[in-house]
Amino acid sequence: MPADLLAGERTSRITTLLPVALLAGLVVVQAVAGEGGAIVVDARLVAVGVAVVLLVLRANFLLVVLAAAAVAALLRLAGWG
Repeated sequence: MPADLLAGERTSRITTLLPVALLAGLVVVQAVAGEGGAIVVDARLVAVGVAVVLLVLRANFLLVVLAAAAVAALLRLAGWG
């Protein structure tokens, strides 16, 4: 592949943002996809919401993961999701 094709500013911006968009799409699909592709609102979606709030508040990433996992576990223990 020619180097000048990959060296442009537009290409650089796209290749910088593409992994973020792909990961966001994967998170959404994993958080709301049920059997047969149906949209399901359960403990996973609430856990992702908790993670988003903590990330907006600039919490430590380990705290974000542990809090989201704890919320999902507690909701499943309570019988939801």
